[in-house]
Parts: sequence; structure tokens; C-alpha cells
Amino acid sequence: MKANSNLHILHLISSQGLGVDTVSAGEIQRAIAAGIAAEKSSFPG
Repeated sequence: MKANSNLHILHLISSQGLGVDTVSAGEIQRAIAAGIAAEKSSFPG
């Protein structure tokens, strides 16, 4: 998600039904704010 953290880009990703890889709580919050479903996000820990 680092290369695509812009909310507009994340909304586009969400509208296409795609997901994201996240590496921090902030990225998870940003993905949720953009409408990306939790099951479409991965967090390797």
C-alpha cells in the first residue's frame, strides 16, 4: 500500500474489488477509510 496510500487511489482500488497489503495500523485505517473490505486486506505482521 505504500506506493498507493492516496485516498483517491485507494477508492479506485476498492471500486475494482481489489485488496491491499498493509504493514501498519495506519495503513489498515486508511484502507478501511477508503472502503476496502477487511477480508481484502492482508497484514503479514
